Amino acid sequence: MVSKYTSLTEEQVQEMLAKESIRRNSSRSIINPDVEPDPIVEELAVKLEPIIEEPTVELELVIAEPDPVVEEPVIEIEELVDESDPVVEESIIEPEPVVEELPVNETIVDHTGKKYKIAIFFRGSLRGDINTTIEYIKNSLDELSAKHIVHSYLLTWGTTFDDNVKTLLNAIKFDNVILQTAPSDEQIRRFVKRADFGCYPVSNVYRMYYQTKTALDIIINAYDYDYIIHSRTDVKITFGEHLNDWFITDHYNTPPSGAPWLCDWVGVAVPTIMYNAWNYGTLEQLGNLIDEKHVPEHILLDIMNKNDIQYRTAHLSSIFLNPNRMEPGDRL
Repeated sequence: MVSKYTSLTEEQVQEMLAKESIRRNSSRSIINPDVEPDPIVEELAVKLEPIIEEPTVELELVIAEPDPVVEEPVIEIEELVDESDPVVEESIIEPEPVVEELPVNETIVDHTGKKYKIAIFFRGSLRGDINTTIEYIKNSLDELSAKHIVHSYLLTWGTTFDDNVKTLLNAIKFDNVILQTAPSDEQIRRFVKRADFGCYPVSNVYRMYYQTKTALDIIINAYDYDYIIHSRTDVKITFGEHLNDWFITDHYNTPPSGAPWLCDWVGVAVPTIMYNAWNYGTLEQLGNLIDEKHVPEHILLDIMNKNDIQYRTAHLSSIFLNPNRMEPGDRL
C-alpha cells in the first residue's frame, strides 16, 4: 500500500490505521455500534499540509582559478652613442698660467728668472745724421729685446712728410709712434716769462718736459708694464752686464751724472714712479718751475721731491751723447 501522505512513513501509516480500527470497534460497541466514527486520518489530512519535497539541487563546487600571470616582455633599450661627438666626462680644469714663449736656447739673464714687460720711449727731435739716430735706437732695442718683452715708442716733432721721419720709420718698426707739432714760442710765452735758460733756449726746456709727460700720459694707460725706460733719440746706451742693476722697484734709476744734479738722459722705473717723477702738474706749474730754476735738471729733481720720489744711480757699460746735435750747446 502506498500512502498519499507523503509526509508519513509507511510504518507511521500502518500504526495509525491500526489505532483507527481499534477506535472504531470501541466506539461502535459502546456508543453506537451502527454508526461509523469519523476517521482520524481524514482529520489529519485536513490539518496537515503536504510537505512538498524540493528537488535537490546539486551544486558543483567551482574553484575559481586566478588569472594567469602574464609576464610583461622585457624591452632592452640600447644606449645610442653618437660616435661623431664622443661623450667627454666633465672635470674641473685649472687654467694654466699664460707664459710667454721663449725663443729656443735663449738664456734669461735677469736675476728674478723672468722676462719683464718693458716700454721704452725715445723722445726728442731727430738731430744730426738720421743714420746715427737709427744706430742708437736699434742698439737699445736689440739689447733689451734679447732678454725681455719690449714695446717701443717714438715721440718726436714733425709729420709723416718729413724725410727724416720717413727714413726712420722705414728702418725701425716701432710699436707706437707719436708725432707732434712742437709748441710755438707764442704758446710757450703764455706760461713762461723768461726768454732764455742760460745758454739754452727756453723753448727746448719747455718742450722736453711737455713731450715727456705727453708720452707718459699715454704709456701709463696703454699696458700693464713692469718697467718704463725713458731715453732719447740722440743717446746711445749699452747696459751690458749691469742691466739687472736697473730693475729696482722702489726708486727712479738713473746713471751717475758727475755733477750736483740728476741726469735726465735715461731713466728706468716702475710705471707709477716713472710717471710721478715727470708729472709737473699743469702747464702753469711747469712755467713756474722753469722761471724759478737755473739748471734744467733741477726742474726734474724738484718735481721728484714734491712727489716724494727717491732716485738711485746705476752703472752702464757705455753711454754716448751724439756730438753732432743741431746747434752747439743744444743739450736738449
